[in-house]
Amino acid sequence: VLSSGGFFARLIQTALLPRIDRVRLDQVRNAGLHTADWFWGLGMTRQMDEAELMGTLRSLRPGVNEVMCHPGISDPFTAGRYPGYAWEDELAALRSDAVRRYIDEKGIRLASFRDARDESSSR
Repeated sequence: VLSSGGFFARLIQTALLPRIDRVRLDQVRNAGLHTADWFWGLGMTRQMDEAELMGTLRSLRPGVNEVMCHPGISDPFTAGRYPGYAWEDELAALRSDAVRRYIDEKGIRLASFRDARDESSSR
């Protein structure tokens, strides 16, 4: 149901899942698992263009923030299997000079999952 991309699936993904995530976060951490403090982009799946990415970056909070996007280059097979994704727009957003300048100006540190794990372990 969630992968179908319908209105009901989007509603569940954007309204219900973040609440479940917050409720279960302590359980996840108590089990010794690492996770980002904040997760962004679920409601923007398929549409994280430069304007949306800039808005997301302006909303970041202290701690480890994970921004979900799907950058890439479309091919007929993948586009047929996952219709509606704008991989090229998301790739362009991540490569944008404006995005890079904003990241540099605000001192946002880009990190790998390993870096984020190490950061969350130190708190």
